Amino acid sequence: MNAIVPISLSFTRFDVREMASVAPIFRGCSALTGIYILEFENGQRYVGQSTNVVTRVGTHRRRYPDLQFLHFAPCSAEELDEAERQVIAQQEIQFGLRNKLLTKLPHGEHEASFTVREEETFFLPEERERRRRIVDSAEPKRTKYWELGRLEEFGVIVTLMAEYVDQTIPDALATSGLLWTVSALPSTNRRKGYRRLLTLNCGNMESLVIDEERNEGGSFVGGFLNLPEEQLASEKIKEIEAMDGVLAIHRPSYRQRRDIIAPYFGDLDALSQLLSDTDVLDAAYRLNVGLMRQGSTMYRRFHNSYLAEAIVNTLGAYGGLEPRIVDGAQDGRTGGHGLRDVS
Repeated sequence: MNAIVPISLSFTRFDVREMASVAPIFRGCSALTGIYILEFENGQRYVGQSTNVVTRVGTHRRRYPDLQFLHFAPCSAEELDEAERQVIAQQEIQFGLRNKLLTKLPHGEHEASFTVREEETFFLPEERERRRRIVDSAEPKRTKYWELGRLEEFGVIVTLMAEYVDQTIPDALATSGLLWTVSALPSTNRRKGYRRLLTLNCGNMESLVIDEERNEGGSFVGGFLNLPEEQLASEKIKEIEAMDGVLAIHRPSYRQRRDIIAPYFGDLDALSQLLSDTDVLDAAYRLNVGLMRQGSTMYRRFHNSYLAEAIVNTLGAYGGLEPRIVDGAQDGRTGGHGLRDVS
């Protein structure tokens, strides 16, 4: 049996949202044979091969009106089949694919080597009223971050998240989007009057959820914090249950961990109180590092890098790696919540 040789491809990424045809991109280009990746509005992708990428993408454009971006890498005709298989195997690790064939195959011992170069396609109409505005150009993850940012509690939420990340996630900058993720306004369990505002996952399990309930009485922001029961003394669990704003302690069953307790906090002050407890932070750290050691997360495609940057930048604004803010300090960005020194 011949050994499978990993194929090296160099992709160029084009913004095709305003293009009826990709022919102008490839005008004067003789290299039309290769592998292409289509990016869609909902984050899904499609991988294909073609000896004429212009014609093939035109066919896809008629079928998929939500096409947003095109990646293309020239490839010899002899290598097309194997290159397509390797690219599909690599892409389906991170993204949902619309492909019906060649998915969920063994990846083999080798991985293809890919590079991606951004190629901007600008829309510069002569008429001002036809200009593309910032809000029209933003991708869904950015618009979700903007929507979250319009909440009155946003400053408090980001500050508390910054504290949680800094205290319970090791090497948070390097592992962001790889071993831990944060999603903005995920669809999980959404129903009338209820939505998640954000979910922080370590590895393949949620660690902290902040949600919002709406009823005739108004809007209420709360959530739950997952902790390993084995790391907490029974007296500490009773102490947590008695905290102001802690509504209940649930015991969810996750595939990754069966020993989880989840204090449900009814407001952000209760979350702040939980994060002031060294035993709680120690337990949260042990849970998170254990989950991260299991390898990369399957939630990478839901990671909201804009929200993650806001969390990291909040730490930086308070002095970098070791924030020292007095609890209750009045700051317009945090609504009175500060970062405590609980190291």
